[in-house]
Amino acid sequence: MNIDKRVYDYRDLVIEKNKVMNLTNITDISEFNKRHIEDSLSIINKIELSGRVLDIGTGAGFPGIPLALYYKNLNFTLLDSQRKKLDFIKDSCRKLDIKNVTTIHSRAEDLARDKLHRELYDFVVTRAVASLSVLIELSIPFLKIGGKLVAYKGKSVFDEIKSSSNAFDKLNCMIENIIEYKINNIRYYIVIVKKESKTDIKYPRKAGTIKKSIL
Repeated sequence: MNIDKRVYDYRDLVIEKNKVMNLTNITDISEFNKRHIEDSLSIINKIELSGRVLDIGTGAGFPGIPLALYYKNLNFTLLDSQRKKLDFIKDSCRKLDIKNVTTIHSRAEDLARDKLHRELYDFVVTRAVASLSVLIELSIPFLKIGGKLVAYKGKSVFDEIKSSSNAFDKLNCMIENIIEYKINNIRYYIVIVKKESKTDIKYPRKAGTIKKSIL
């Protein structure tokens, strides 16, 4: 894999900024490389991203920034509800001359109802944000028919899949593939969910409702 050195420059910016802002609890460089960079890039050679890509709940910019530096010909939109983190990402992209990244300060529940974003993305990527059923409700409304959610998951993935049957039904989507990979000899999983038909306008529901009444 040909990794752009700016991935490591970005890492250094995150670790430095973390001294004054809570961006990550992983500050050891070796562990950071594995848990943030290697993990973000684990989809390479397993999934071929294309078109417009949305990173929901990007936080400190993962997986969005490493993926944007690999797929330089694609446009990435990084979404988060915390403006300070997005300001850091924008400033870092300017410093590192990363031109294919746009940031949006909003909640997924709100942005998904914006006609400039609803059902217009080819891929949604998301990592360490919520349970699979919640991710489905937040992510699928952004996707074109045939678009795919790429969810990075841990050991609870199969329990999450079992409890997401209603979400698959309501959001008109299905699991296309589950890919296993290892970091530090720990198993992780990439769940690929494909959107099969148009999303009912009532989804996603409001934030409070989603959390109180999970599909």
